[in-house]
Formats: sequence, C-alpha cells, structure tokens
Amino acid sequence: MEEKSKYSKALPKELYRKIQIDLEIAMNIKKMYLRQDLTMHQLAKEINTNTSYLSRIIRETYRSNFTTYLNSLRIIEAKKIITNPGFENYTITEIFKKCGYKNKSTFYKAFKYFTGLEPDNYRKNVMGNPTNNKSITNKK
Repeated sequence: MEEKSKYSKALPKELYRKIQIDLEIAMNIKKMYLRQDLTMHQLAKEINTNTSYLSRIIRETYRSNFTTYLNSLRIIEAKKIITNPGFENYTITEIFKKCGYKNKSTFYKAFKYFTGLEPDNYRKNVMGNPTNNKSITNKK
C-alpha cells in the first residue's frame, strides 16, 4: 500500500495527479517559468487550482518551495543557453532576461546556488572544456 503524505490527504488522488500533470505542461511545455512576472497565483490560475494545492504539490513532488522550483527551471534554461554555441555572443544580461529574471543580482545568486559558479565562470569553464559541460553540478 502506498503511503500518503500528510499534505495529500485532503486532495483526492485524481485531482492531485491532474494538478501535477497540468503543472508539468505549464512549466515544461508552455515554459511559463520564462515569464518575468510569474507568480504562484498566476500559475495556479493557469492550471485551474489554488495556491495552497499548488504549493503542496510543488513541495511534495520537487521537495522545494515555489521560488526555488521556479529558479531551478530558469537556471536549467540559462545553462542550456550558455552551453549552446549559437548563443555564445549573448551577454549575461541577455541571458538572464531570456530566462525570466528581472535583475542581474537575483540571477547571479540563483545561478551560483544551483551550479556553484557565477554565470561568467560557468561559461568560461564550459566553453573551455565542451566535453565536460554536463559534469558541473551543484557544489552544495
């Protein structure tokens, strides 16, 4: 028998799964995380749920809060851009804006948290050693 989390008891299993699927579609297919003004309320509205259920599902599925989840998706996107030779002429400012960040300091802080490096250093490391670009992981 599958053990239920203390948070999912109030949510019927079908609804819980529907919200998970809708969240995946909104974030991974529609890429809503690229919106600079995205809030939990807007995301909940997009997937036809409330912020309480959404927060619960993010916490249980991704072991994170909304902000950390959002930042993780944005940093994955930034890493894709940085490692793509087609974007090698993009400035860090162009990259962070393309990834949904409004300001450089928030982007740098999140990038360093998830990769252990500042974006400029990450780019130098990856471009200097392209065969090793997937080996850089969170040092924390």
